[in-house]
Amino acid sequence: MIRCEVVTPWRRVNGVNEMAVALDYPGEWSDATWQPDETVLNGHDVFVARGVVSEAQLTALQADSQYVVLWFADASEDAPEPDDLTPEQADALKAKIASVYHSDVAALAVAETVRPVEIAARMVEAAQYQPWKPDIYVQAGEVYTFERNLFEVVQSHHTQSDWTPDKVPALFKRFYEPSDDPWPWVQPQGAHDCYPVGARVLHSGAVWVSDIDANVWEPGVHGWTKVSGGDPEPETPPEFKQPTGAHDAYNIGDRVTFEGNIYESLIDANVWSPTAYPQGWQLIGPA
Repeated sequence: MIRCEVVTPWRRVNGVNEMAVALDYPGEWSDATWQPDETVLNGHDVFVARGVVSEAQLTALQADSQYVVLWFADASEDAPEPDDLTPEQADALKAKIASVYHSDVAALAVAETVRPVEIAARMVEAAQYQPWKPDIYVQAGEVYTFERNLFEVVQSHHTQSDWTPDKVPALFKRFYEPSDDPWPWVQPQGAHDCYPVGARVLHSGAVWVSDIDANVWEPGVHGWTKVSGGDPEPETPPEFKQPTGAHDAYNIGDRVTFEGNIYESLIDANVWSPTAYPQGWQLIGPA
């Protein structure tokens, strides 16, 4: 007989939540994540089970696309834990986990480890986070599951059905981003999804960082600093464009081309042209 840990969905049978693996492969199974019924009913439909199976059942489990076998070893009490995975085996396991969970979770499970038991422990931990749902109060730093991925709360708020974690990057961020890639900038619709100071976004091929809280402006217009990527900075600054308000006013250090010359703003919230308010600009030289 073989002991193992397996990622499995659950099924609702006669009003009771059952581990699918226990139904498909009868044997000695227990829930390694100890998820209550309420958690499963609120949308968390994958978790980790421990079991003892026959060799034939193990072979079938490994071939079954519904399940991911995290590790297995002889069922005898003195049997050692399985050997470390090779890099190729770790990549294969990562791909298999990604077929059940989000690829972020799969990457988290095998990050900097090739020990099957440790990978299983990480999967158990991932399965223990509460599922996101509307009409609850969430606090910054808390982690929730949604669409089989993990999301961390950026700003405390009451959840709403149309503010799902994947749609409001100002409120949530992916808990584990192995590439550290920012999400594309999305125009905020109000106070609930405006960007906090320090938020990183991708816009026009560049990465931007928010300089202000409650940032609803487009990167490049106001409130953002470009930190990488995008088109090279032009040698000649853009033509002066009359600001219409504080949101697109020029700030200290901004350069413009005006009437054939280059000027640099000496003040923040500068809404005047170099001729209308010369004290607010320094002549740099001809364009």
